[in-house]
Amino acid sequence: MICSITIAALLAVCGGGSGAAGGVADATSPAPQTRPPPVNATPEVRTFRDWRVACDNSGDCIALTGGDIGAAAFVRLRMPAGPDAEPEVVAGAWGLETAERFELSIDGAAHRLTMTPLSEWAGIAGTRGTPARALITAMGAGRDLVLSIDDSSGSLSLAGVSAALLWIDERQGRLGTVTALLRRGDHPATNVPPPAMLPEIDARPASISQFTRDNPPPLPDSVASRPEIKTCREDWGYAGADEDGLLYAELGPETRLWGLRCFLAAYNTGHVLFLTDHLGGGVRPLTLAGLDETIEVFTNVLPGYTLTNTVRARGLGDCGVIQQWRWARRGFELALEKRMDECWGLPPELWPTLWRTRGIVPWQAQAQPVLNPVETAAPAERLFGHWGAACNNRRDCFAWNTQPDSGSWIRIAMAADADAAPEVLAGTIRSTPGAGYEVHVDGARYPLDLSTELMREGLGRLHGQAARRLITALADARSVDVSNGAASGPVPVEGLVRALQWIDRSQGRSDTPTALSDRGDQPSTAIPAVPALPAIRPAPAVDQAGFGVGSALPATVSAMPDLVACKAEWGETYRPLKVISARLTAETELWGAPCSLTTFNAGYLLYLTGPGGRDPVRLKLRGALEETSRFVNPAYDADTRTLSQTEWGNKWGHCGRAQSWIWTNDGFQLQSETAMTSCNALYPPIWPSLWSSR
Repeated sequence: MICSITIAALLAVCGGGSGAAGGVADATSPAPQTRPPPVNATPEVRTFRDWRVACDNSGDCIALTGGDIGAAAFVRLRMPAGPDAEPEVVAGAWGLETAERFELSIDGAAHRLTMTPLSEWAGIAGTRGTPARALITAMGAGRDLVLSIDDSSGSLSLAGVSAALLWIDERQGRLGTVTALLRRGDHPATNVPPPAMLPEIDARPASISQFTRDNPPPLPDSVASRPEIKTCREDWGYAGADEDGLLYAELGPETRLWGLRCFLAAYNTGHVLFLTDHLGGGVRPLTLAGLDETIEVFTNVLPGYTLTNTVRARGLGDCGVIQQWRWARRGFELALEKRMDECWGLPPELWPTLWRTRGIVPWQAQAQPVLNPVETAAPAERLFGHWGAACNNRRDCFAWNTQPDSGSWIRIAMAADADAAPEVLAGTIRSTPGAGYEVHVDGARYPLDLSTELMREGLGRLHGQAARRLITALADARSVDVSNGAASGPVPVEGLVRALQWIDRSQGRSDTPTALSDRGDQPSTAIPAVPALPAIRPAPAVDQAGFGVGSALPATVSAMPDLVACKAEWGETYRPLKVISARLTAETELWGAPCSLTTFNAGYLLYLTGPGGRDPVRLKLRGALEETSRFVNPAYDADTRTLSQTEWGNKWGHCGRAQSWIWTNDGFQLQSETAMTSCNALYPPIWPSLWSSR
């Protein structure tokens, strides 16, 4: 049976007793079988006091518990089906992705866990194989369970864990065998049934570009007039227009998918979907079967060859339902269903899977279909363990190790173009002039080309297939270092895979041959087109007589309260700093007043004024990620109409942020921005780009 968990009642508690094992067999070991039949593959969910267990249609099982440590925390045990399977233990908490130390203590005995790249937004660590089996044995016999993450710790419950483990052993045919989680015996692993065969979807070829998803044709009247739309909107009290939230996808030469919004909640948006022919005729509502209900209104839907329905039970997104259907020769067929009924801080990647098809692994949420264009080209920065990543407004992306003072660094760059090739740069803080660079991966040597084009100290460089081979090796590495002559140093690998996966998702290249991490056989035509860069044209130059070096700050600017407060906060600077002045137009002047000073950064407030400094207004400019209102080491070039600033993170220039704006007929426009968030010997020419223009 499948425990009934309807989407309307997202968090209903599944049946299964309060502590009883619910039909667990006695201790008598099963008789040996030469060829045991496949494991029970009926998806099922059970609750054993404070533990929830779910098994999918292959026989894989997950047991988990959670509690309030910070926002939410969890412990998750996973046991795949089959005689050769090994258990896995994962623990974590939401919002602690930068944590470094994870421990599970059972009755006072500590078990150290290793950070794992299973999610980008939760701090997660785990273990598998023999250490995991020892940990599970201790949990089955234990009374107190404490999860410690850095300096935070809290108790989780072990009530029900023994019954949960016994139920898994029974379902998977492990009782009395050497593979059992809890009640092991002497019978060999060959007595354990193999996993059930997963169904395979005869998917249609992904031959139609989804470019029109963001540029849909006019909505046909035949769709707009459907009564299902009116009924849903009346039920939810939604009064939006048909054009609001319109969804569209082309599924074949003569098949179109349309979606009209019918409700809008805090973190869930509902659509009713329809299929038509290419002319808008033959309208039919799209209803799809999940495991235990038929979906008529889709939530947070992502349309395309893979159609995804995601119901969030709360804004954090750590509980709810994920369902996927793939466009097949018989229509959409269920490919994946994941459900998390308790809000325990699990990211979607770790939600229990109840149904999957061949080619889908349990830990992939796959909430973003590859064949749909990326939603936005907004710049972004992320941190994954000891690796940082960033993408700019063109969707060009970068990843680099962030461990400070390591002595060595690696930077990976991937342009957004569908046919782009990756680039790897590597270097050391103390380089040996003329010496070549090598990256050592688990003892294997990868020589790099020596280049002085980007950094005067020289660096190692690889491009194309050579770079891709190195990236593949890095993703599977246990130890990495970069050497240059006598200088060498380690590079951490924790977080690299998550950074590469984030880049693949950001560029829409997951599951294609060009992906950095999650490569597949989807065509490169699935990768969205590169966004056009903004075109910036400087305003005509104006006469600068009376402005420039030596100009005195107008009294109106000197008296500005925010400037007075800034100077009072920092005190008088210990060396004189130049005032910035320029004429922008006949009626507009630019004035910059210094008000703070550190060893290598001078802080300014900038003002736009009328002629003679009258009516000053504080200048605030848009950056790639946030507004800039206090400028650091600024300069204005009247010939090119460029205002620039560079904030140094240390005195060597290993890190910081550089921005430039152009004065146009519409005011200052952001021209470029680069940033390096970790001080690890990467100089400005190779800082990752966050914004570019043409």
